[in-house]
Amino acid sequence: MLKSTAPVAEILALTVRSQSGHQLLTDINLSVRPSHPLFILGPSGAGKSMIVKALFGALPKAFDISGTFVRQSMAPISFTETGELRRLGGQHLALLPQDARATLDPTMRLSRQLSSPTPETALAAVDLSPAVLTLFPFMLSGGMVQRFSLASTLSCGASLVIADEPTRGLDPRRHEQVLSLLGKTLDWGYNLIVVTHDPACLRRLGGDAAVIVEGRVVERATAERFLRSPQHPYSQAWVASEPRCWPTGRPAKAGGDTLLKARNLGFAYKTDDMLFSGIDMRIDAGQIVGLLGDSGSGKSTLANVILGLERPTAGSVSWLGGVDAHGRGAGRIRRLYQKLHQDPVSSFNPHRRIGRQLEDLRTVVPDLNIEAALPPLCEHLQIDRQLLDRYPNELSGGEGQRLALARILLLSPRLIVADEPTSQLDPHLQQQVILLLRDIALERRIGLLLIGHDRALIDAVASDVTILRSAPLSDL
Repeated sequence: MLKSTAPVAEILALTVRSQSGHQLLTDINLSVRPSHPLFILGPSGAGKSMIVKALFGALPKAFDISGTFVRQSMAPISFTETGELRRLGGQHLALLPQDARATLDPTMRLSRQLSSPTPETALAAVDLSPAVLTLFPFMLSGGMVQRFSLASTLSCGASLVIADEPTRGLDPRRHEQVLSLLGKTLDWGYNLIVVTHDPACLRRLGGDAAVIVEGRVVERATAERFLRSPQHPYSQAWVASEPRCWPTGRPAKAGGDTLLKARNLGFAYKTDDMLFSGIDMRIDAGQIVGLLGDSGSGKSTLANVILGLERPTAGSVSWLGGVDAHGRGAGRIRRLYQKLHQDPVSSFNPHRRIGRQLEDLRTVVPDLNIEAALPPLCEHLQIDRQLLDRYPNELSGGEGQRLALARILLLSPRLIVADEPTSQLDPHLQQQVILLLRDIALERRIGLLLIGHDRALIDAVASDVTILRSAPLSDL
């Protein structure tokens, strides 16, 4: 008997307008083929999450919505029938959220958060022991939380699973775990819609790709054809933005002023349980050093030790001129050592406009002439001056990261520690931000410690790479 090739789900002519009449989505037509995942791609703000919200009837009531959702063997449902769409959730549609931990109640044991008639079987399917049911969410690693979330999602019996950025920000080991779980989900007969920025998802799982730009579908193709021969300019930039496709430069080797020297560093939260040990590191002016490691290996803690924010259990850190990073003399040059955060928006005060926060830097550098320094910096970083009048929550990921970098550069730093600065960005923005950091480090002779998960990305810009594991460090 031949398998049906009819779509298992279709989105037909979905159009969304805001209360002010602004067109947010225009005539979106998408279909999910049996056993073929549908990948929805596009830049931040293109409307991908809005499509997911529309499927669950979760768009604001003030929006003007039109279009139809069709499920195999079911009557079509208008996107205006939000009550009917919500009733589909759990029975026919299930969501695998991007931040799985945030969906769990931290005060409740997991046994009360898995609604399955056979919880042991549900957990075994995702390689989890029934013993996890006695635990609280904070006792699980990130990979275990993701697997538990998938078990919970599949237990509801829905045949169409929507995964929102399931691999974003994961280290290689957890990334592989999630891709394997998504592959098993297809093997078990479920159908998938995956919102993603990750080319590895398409390469591993196959299926179909749809590209959304400014609320419109600008390209449709099989995953294989899309990766081999993208047609739309955004699609071409997206595929070319994979780090392994970047042009290789010649990163600066050690030379000039020594900005950082770490000797035999070790750190422990308990004296008999070292998080890391035996670390030696040196960064000179204009040099880019990469730091790789799994989640929980101590990368961010090492960054804080280097910046003088945590005291090492063993070893020492010296800054420019041999100043002890944890000694009394560190205060006079502390502002020369800055951190670029993973989530730039959260590093700003949410209640003050960006421009006012940049002006606040005068409290740190009284002689800072921000009126003269800021315009050329905005031009160099391609920052629209109108963004200075916005609040942090009104910024996209790329805008927030550029403004966070501008704030740091106004302090004239000598060394920047960039802690996974692009993990929240799509591939195109990731390439722009990383190459911008590289160019600034080389032009201004700033030392850069670049922390991340992606070996290809680190190799593309760093002169030296160090891998941090649970065991002592290995220099490569």
